[in-house]
Amino acid sequence: MRRLPLRHVLTSWSRRPLQNALAEKSVHVVTHDRQGSRVGTYVEDVAANRGRQVIRIGGMHAEVIVIGHRAYITGNGDAMVNYFGLPRRLEAQLAGRWLLLTPVDDGYPTVSADVTIESNMKDLAPASPLQQADSTLGGAPVLVVSGGAPKALHAPPGPKEALYISTGSHSLPVRATASAPNGGLTSTTELSRWGEPVLLSAPAHAIPISKALGKSQSA
Repeated sequence: MRRLPLRHVLTSWSRRPLQNALAEKSVHVVTHDRQGSRVGTYVEDVAANRGRQVIRIGGMHAEVIVIGHRAYITGNGDAMVNYFGLPRRLEAQLAGRWLLLTPVDDGYPTVSADVTIESNMKDLAPASPLQQADSTLGGAPVLVVSGGAPKALHAPPGPKEALYISTGSHSLPVRATASAPNGGLTSTTELSRWGEPVLLSAPAHAIPISKALGKSQSA
């Protein structure tokens, strides 16, 4: 999906906590979602220009690593076909292999979209009209701002988003919840471990995706 520049996503209430989040340089993010019988878990450690995401959706297990302008993907056969959208005829051949994508590859924007701190912050900002309320989370005071699905996602009308923000001089997002009753979707995201180093190395023996697909097509 096309994402808006962050300056168009931030509103007056969210500008400070989301800018504080970017200033922290990194965050640990855990999302659990459910839609009908489909249950997904996404665990991320993301920074300004790098990140790692581990995905589990039913029997699919996948991983994405982004370092600069290089994205690496891997997964079991089910994930390679049904999550990353690779041809089914390559399922056995590519299962468990690391593939490399760069900006010249068609799938790069989608694969790398959520694996940096800025893209994560864009996906948290509820769209207007907004409501806010004081609450507590884990015994600590928070501000809860609720509205529509984040503008950055360009989602259809209907889904609702709530962002929980810590209070104090250095406020930060700590939780986000989303729901779309008509589609049966519920999602909870927890944010923690702000500012911890995200140390990543490029997977060894990663195959450029164009080469992997080209070789298989000619074989």
